[in-house]
Order: sequence, then C-alpha cells, then structure tokens
Amino acid sequence: MHRRTRRTVTHLAIFASILALLLLLNRPPPTQRSFSWTKVRYQTSADTLPESRGRCPGLSKSSKPALVVSHVKSDGDTSWLTSSSLAKKYHLCIYDVDASTDENDKADSLRVPANRAHESMAYLTFLIDNYDTIPSSGAIFVHGNRWAWHNDAPDYDNAYLLDRLNVESALEPAGYHNLRCDWSVSTCAANAPPQGSLQMAFQSSVDPWDAHAASDAALPKALLAIFGSDSGEKLGRHETLRSQCCAQFVVSRERVRSHTRGEYVALRQWLLDGMSPSSGVGGKSDSNSRVIRRREGVAPKDDRVAGRIISYIWHILFLDVGGGGGAVDGGLELEKLNRAACPTAQECYCRLYGRCSVANVLADPIAYSGVSLLDITTTVSNPTGTVSQPLTGLDTSKPYNLLLWMRLRDRISSVNSCTVSAHLGDDPEAGAIASDFIWDAANWMLLNGTVTPTVTDTTLNLVSLCSFSGDVTEAHVLWDEVTFSHC
Repeated sequence: MHRRTRRTVTHLAIFASILALLLLLNRPPPTQRSFSWTKVRYQTSADTLPESRGRCPGLSKSSKPALVVSHVKSDGDTSWLTSSSLAKKYHLCIYDVDASTDENDKADSLRVPANRAHESMAYLTFLIDNYDTIPSSGAIFVHGNRWAWHNDAPDYDNAYLLDRLNVESALEPAGYHNLRCDWSVSTCAANAPPQGSLQMAFQSSVDPWDAHAASDAALPKALLAIFGSDSGEKLGRHETLRSQCCAQFVVSRERVRSHTRGEYVALRQWLLDGMSPSSGVGGKSDSNSRVIRRREGVAPKDDRVAGRIISYIWHILFLDVGGGGGAVDGGLELEKLNRAACPTAQECYCRLYGRCSVANVLADPIAYSGVSLLDITTTVSNPTGTVSQPLTGLDTSKPYNLLLWMRLRDRISSVNSCTVSAHLGDDPEAGAIASDFIWDAANWMLLNGTVTPTVTDTTLNLVSLCSFSGDVTEAHVLWDEVTFSHC
C-alpha cells in the first residue's frame, strides 16, 4: 500500500472513530427513564450540626397555613406582611437570613445557620425545626421582598398573589404547587436546553460568571451527590429536568412528611459543607492554618449557583405525581415528573388565583401555554364605536406583557394625543421590563395604524388610546399607582 493511501486510510479511521465516539456520547436515552430521587442520601462529614434557632412561635396551635418568609435587610420592612390581611390568613414565620448573632436577638426573630444559597437556607431550617408542628393546612414558602420581577402578578406584587392564593385548590392535584404560572423564565418550554448538554457545559466554560449556565451544568452531578445513585442514573445529555421558576411554592404537610426530618438536615448540610472553610461552617484547618481541600460532592461555593440548584429540587421532593410517586422500579419517572411540574399557565392561574378569565382574551384556538402568545385579539373602544383590533406586536416570549395590556385595555376610552412613559431605575431587570413595555407599546401603535410614534429608551410620545405613566425601581413595577386618564 502506498504511503499516501495508508495516510488516507488512517485519517478516515481516526475520523470514523471520533464520529462514533460523539454519536455514542450523544445518543438519546430510553424514552422512559427513572431516577432514584425519592430519598436524600447525602452524608455530611461535619462533626456537629447547627443549633435550632428556627422554631416558629405558636405554630403547633395554629390551624392557618404557615407562611415561611426568607427575609434579608435589603428586602425592606415586613409591614406588608405583619400589618396586612395576610397576617390574618397565614401564620407568619419570618426568617432574618442576614441578621448577625449580636443584634435584633428577639424571641420572635427566627434565624438560620448561615446566609447561604438565598432562600434555601430559610426554607430548610423551617422544615427541620418545625417538622412536627406543620399545620394540616400546609405551608407557603416565599421571598421577603414584596415587589420582584418574578412575582407572577400584573404589578409584580407578592401581597396581591398571597391574598388571592387558594391554598386548598393549589394543593389538590399533587400536594405541591409552584406559585408562578408564566413559563417565560422556566425550563418548562420544549426548547429549554438539557442541563447536562454539551451546550450548557460549553456555555458555563466560556462564561463562568453566568450563574444560570453554571447551575445548569452542575445539576446532574449535584443530583447524584444529593440523592446518591449509581453513575448510570446520571441525568443524560439529552434529558431536561423541567421546573418552574423561582422558588416560591405551597406544599401540604403530608408531602413534607413524605421525607424524614433527617433528609432535610442532610440537604441543608450539603449546602453548608460547600461553604468556604474560612466561614467557620463545616471547615477544617491543619496546625499550620492551611485550609484543607474542599470535599468532593458538596454544594458549589457560589451562592447563586447552589441556590439555583436547590430551586430545581423542591418539586422533586414534594410533587406526588401518582402511582407511587411516578415510581418505576423504586425511582421517579422523569417524563411524569416533568409533566406534573409544568401545568399550563391557563390552568395554573385559574387553580391558584381564580384568574380563569385569562382564557377569554385569547383568540381561539390558541391555548395560553405560558410560552407563546401568537396573535391575540382584544376589543378596544374609540369615538366611532367598539372595534376588534389584533393585539400583535408584543414580544411573544414575554407573557407578562399580555397582563399589562389587559389592564391597559380595561381603561381605554378615547383616542387622543398622549404620552406613554416609564422611568427606568438602576436595576437592570427593572429597566428591561420598562423598556420592553415602551417598545411593545410603540410597535402595537405602528401595527394598528394609529400614528408613527417618537420613541426614546424611556419615553414614547404618540397619538394613543390612553395615557400611561409608571415608575420602575428596584426590580418592581408600581402598576397599581399608574394613572390612566383622558388626554
């Protein structure tokens, strides 16, 4: 065989081997796979466990659902909880996550072992310290800030949601329900990339500061560490764990007690063991003050990453998906778990908040899935009568805009020259929301043939159907304070 021929054959063999290896690594898994995620099996190496400082006063005698709040100082005061009707509806258990041990040491001040993994530490501390006293009516877990971009209300107001939340209805299907219905920032959408995919691994490598990508890429190994299974049960490159955003949920007492108290202790220790040894929680040093290498299999040190991983796990712990928990050979069937984790937005809004009329604004046969809002038709009024105009031009990837336009639509009364404006705050999330609203408004007016608007990043001047003014600060929109009037 000639040298050139041998070289060609060698190159072809190498290419075929690489191609076969890539195909082998990326072959799709079986259509139905189960995972041993039914029990937390992590084992800590810590010599001692944190003392109990999270027992919620009066909980054992309460018949009201517990409202577990993870609160930090930057959230502001808690009067929106303590001085409102929410205090009558719920038994409040507010955890001061970032309070030091030397201040605010009151009997009703609930503490956590460390300010770690965002809301996860408060939630787990409640489950551990109040395991035997959780009310029969269940528990709701929320963040301490009233206004936040992820609160699934037209004005991003958590007080609004909690006031309207039907706890009994929410728990009826599976003993657990996320408080968010909109899919726009979840992994529920069909195009959400698998957490263990090469795409996520590459993205987390080229952009290590992207907590979203880092937590997704770390999830498969974290699940192995937490639930303790064989390497063959690792979440595959083509398998997506679907989950709603953003770690606010309601759960029944029965589903909480489907796991032992020790399992919640183990999950909290997984977080604590992953902290820097210099933090004094679970760390050790030798006699020369050299920090010993971090243990393998503990939570990532980055709080954003560790907290987001736990946010993927709540529904795994609590959802009762039927048939022995959707178990196949003692494990959880991923397909059933994913279906239960992602009800349609239409079903969710109706069940949790009684907002069943959302479906009425949708043009048949479009089903409001929480993912896309194709061509929505609504009715508006003008001086010549009532006409039906297509509400096209909205960013179809952001269903929250539909809710804003629904509120806008309800106040329409005449056609006049108006100004639509929003003041952008320092928070990038808030600025993005305000800017999106402004540009969507401009696009809508263009498509509906009103006038050509003049647009800047903060203000839209146009011949409009009403006047709108909103203030956007600290990642919340004060839509309740918006004034609508004739121009």
